[in-house]
Amino acid sequence: MQPEQTDYEVKTKEEKNNSNTVNPEKKEKKQRDKPQAKDDQNPEASQIKAEGFNQTGITAAARSLIGTPYVWGGATPQGFDCSGFVQYVFKSQGMTVPRTVNEVYNFSSPVSSPSVGDVVFFETYQPGPSHMGIYLGNNQFIHAGEARGVEITDLNGSYWKDKYLGAKRIRQ
Repeated sequence: MQPEQTDYEVKTKEEKNNSNTVNPEKKEKKQRDKPQAKDDQNPEASQIKAEGFNQTGITAAARSLIGTPYVWGGATPQGFDCSGFVQYVFKSQGMTVPRTVNEVYNFSSPVSSPSVGDVVFFETYQPGPSHMGIYLGNNQFIHAGEARGVEITDLNGSYWKDKYLGAKRIRQ
């Protein structure tokens, strides 16, 4: 039995601070003036830019938490579980995402292969999505694991490869 899906809306910090009466020309200019990732440095950057979030900020925020201990139900730098970690990282970049693995799985949009900043899902201790992390590229993801806390792990590792369900993108 799956929990009832809740409607969530992801907003950037800029969108939260703007009222509904923003001049569209000003908004377009602000977006044009934002620094853009160079596609020749990261071929996946154009995909991420289209989704409206900065994958460099997401991955930098996630990496800054390496070594944080695992705590069941944890959602702060004192201790994270996997969904608390993902929620905290995205929130640090001005994005609101659901709290549980299943809610994030239902909230996000499937992709055929992961790009940097996408969320990767696994079936671990129960049927369906029960663990998640953030894709870093090169078949690596960062997550809050029970054994070592926040760490970088290979998707092709013997444990994770067979449990991988797929990747999804946090939609705007």
